[in-house]
Amino acid sequence: MSFPERFRDRVAIAEAIVFGLLSGIFALWWPWPWLAAVVGPAIAVVVFLIATWRKLAPAPPRPDPTEFDIEERVRVWARNAGDNARGHADQAVELAGDIVILKFQCERAMQFVEDDSARAEAAKRLRTIVDFVETRKHAPEQAVGWDVLVRHLRTAQEELKGELGKLPRKS
Repeated sequence: MSFPERFRDRVAIAEAIVFGLLSGIFALWWPWPWLAAVVGPAIAVVVFLIATWRKLAPAPPRPDPTEFDIEERVRVWARNAGDNARGHADQAVELAGDIVILKFQCERAMQFVEDDSARAEAAKRLRTIVDFVETRKHAPEQAVGWDVLVRHLRTAQEELKGELGKLPRKS
């Protein structure tokens, strides 16, 4: 069984060793030199754990809401939804947020397409999907309408995921 990748970081291992040795040497000058055998490894373990702590990736930057505001539109609709449609409304808000992020990721990935005609074709397909999402301009009034909206957004989400899969992945 091998160690996870984050525990194989050479810089973290070096930091832990250096701080462990320095704290052990420093502890030798204290009134209880026998603590050096305990303090050194303890400090090394603490430093190693802190250095390899999982860092959360920063959230991707949000696109300009004035251009593509389906997420905000669905949020406003969901605030006015009745209790019988609350589950569908929450689902629609989540899907709308995913769609905005997927659209932004597709636009970013299109920047790395070197062929101009392929980039134009990808932009055309993306615009078609966005237009499909933008066709919904009115708030659903009943649970059935929310169900239709959720299916509509789920279809758009699947199309965007397929489009993103076709584009090259670079950061």
